[in-house]
Amino acid sequence: MDEKARKAALRLVPYGLYAVTCGQGDQANGFTASWLTQCSFDPPLLVLGVQPHTTSYQLIKEGGCFVVNFVDPEQAALLQMLLKPVARVGNKLAGQEIVTGQTGVPILQQAVAWLECRVVAESQPGDHALFVAEVVEAGRPSDRRPLVLSDTPWTYAG
Repeated sequence: MDEKARKAALRLVPYGLYAVTCGQGDQANGFTASWLTQCSFDPPLLVLGVQPHTTSYQLIKEGGCFVVNFVDPEQAALLQMLLKPVARVGNKLAGQEIVTGQTGVPILQQAVAWLECRVVAESQPGDHALFVAEVVEAGRPSDRRPLVLSDTPWTYAG
């Protein structure tokens, strides 16, 4: 296989960028995700790719819930901060305005929209774990456009 062509072609797949929050109370965390897709209308299901060696993976695995927070292009700095490991920056949600969802997971007040999810299945076919989760609550407090990967200089595919 032509590795250069493979990477170039995979980078053409359009991706959103999401601030995913997980955990509860002092054990809450957030991370930037791009591998998210809807996979069912009834029930409403999403698939989220998460690196299995991370704090957030453990919190989702233990708590069984997460929130997908959509942010606008002016909030790219938030996503850049959420890319950093907990070991390096500590509490990544410190200073963020949050409310607690029905599952106990934090929701970012500045989100354009959010989806609160409860995990129904997990699989690890490759280097990321896939959580299949049912949307149990949602909000759309703003009509602002959400940030997508092509709005940034970042790449995460290939």
